[in-house]
Amino acid sequence: MSILNISDYKDEKENIYFKELQKCFGTKMQIVSVVFEKDKNPAELLMQLMTNRYDLIVGHGFGGVLALYIGRATNVKTILINPAYPASRYWPDDLADYEYRELIEENTEEKICWDTKHETTKNVYMILGRDDDVTDTTTSNKYLRPKNCFYVDGGHWPSGKDFSTVFKKLVLGDAFEDLDEEQTVEKRRGEVTYELFKDFASGKMDYSILYLFSYEENACNRMSKVARLLTGNAAEKELIGDMKYISADQLEIDATNIREQYADISFLVIDHITSLLMDKGAKKALWIACNEVLDNNGRVLFLSNDSAQRIFEEEREITDLIYNGYVAEYEDNLFGIHKSYKGVVTIEVDRKPYSDQYQTIIIDGVDSRDGNIAIKWHSFELNDQILYVYFANGKWYIDEQDGWADEERAAVILEKASAEFVKTVVTTNHDAKDFFGWGW
Repeated sequence: MSILNISDYKDEKENIYFKELQKCFGTKMQIVSVVFEKDKNPAELLMQLMTNRYDLIVGHGFGGVLALYIGRATNVKTILINPAYPASRYWPDDLADYEYRELIEENTEEKICWDTKHETTKNVYMILGRDDDVTDTTTSNKYLRPKNCFYVDGGHWPSGKDFSTVFKKLVLGDAFEDLDEEQTVEKRRGEVTYELFKDFASGKMDYSILYLFSYEENACNRMSKVARLLTGNAAEKELIGDMKYISADQLEIDATNIREQYADISFLVIDHITSLLMDKGAKKALWIACNEVLDNNGRVLFLSNDSAQRIFEEEREITDLIYNGYVAEYEDNLFGIHKSYKGVVTIEVDRKPYSDQYQTIIIDGVDSRDGNIAIKWHSFELNDQILYVYFANGKWYIDEQDGWADEERAAVILEKASAEFVKTVVTTNHDAKDFFGWGW
């Protein structure tokens, strides 16, 4: 588990909230702490921070403004402490000439202020000091869901028992009495997921390899967080033994190092497996790591949005390794563990064509100019992609220069984008057939 802490400008990197996090998790927890610096381009810092994966983000003051941006972009649980938000109201005298003011405001304010239903900030919580003399905490809560805002004793740097109680509950995920139905369901799913992983790791499920995948990003994120929590839990290690969590892109390629690294592991979780980004060397390394654990009577858990066939393609030996175990499909309400001949699972699910990609591609926006179309999209594998579609000589064309818009993926993107386009359509009495000159 990794935590990001962003301090206010002029504050220390390891500020009081860094120390509060250490109280919650101890010194063994990886806490990355940075400061909002007036002389550095915040865009560079944001890009650097967003390339890493965090399970929790904490931000104070102007650090809270950056934390809010990253939290919304990544959908990671975010806790803001007296954030200077909206920043346009709070620039102090010594930031009057700050050259990145407009950049900060443009990237953090417009979409949130207009999100009156708070749909994009469900993962964001706010702790506000009642006596803050720097920011107006009496109006701060209007920008987030009221149930996600908590008032405590103190000023701009709240601390003490009142603050620590609320902060600890939010950080550790303890239930508040006013949890809404959606939050309660999410908490229950997390608990069910944890117990499933624990049963598998301790041998209560009678197979060696469990392959979990989900077409929903939030479900995959939940499994990832629970897997990290389990493998980082010192108390559980007495029951399960040596556990290791690693993302697929961190696998060593050298076979000797791989065998040494995994020789004594009893439970291995490999996360963020993406076939599109794995070359043959990485796939072979993955196979060696699995074999090493299994040869020592350990267990292996895969977390991915890809099917086993896509991950391993023509590597017959590796797919046999997968299919000698079991496959599990994560459904919205429960885990279904299915067994069939030779361990191969077939689940009848009513999905649209190209279902693997259809479920993972998200449309971020559709724009048109001069009759041509630009579709901004992302997926679990790729961020901030754009598909360009243009009309020329009586035909539609797809610009494939970026390399990600093959015919199959483009079909999915166009199908999903059409649903977004329809939402913007307004009905009028304009006689459209005259425009086209058709006599239908």
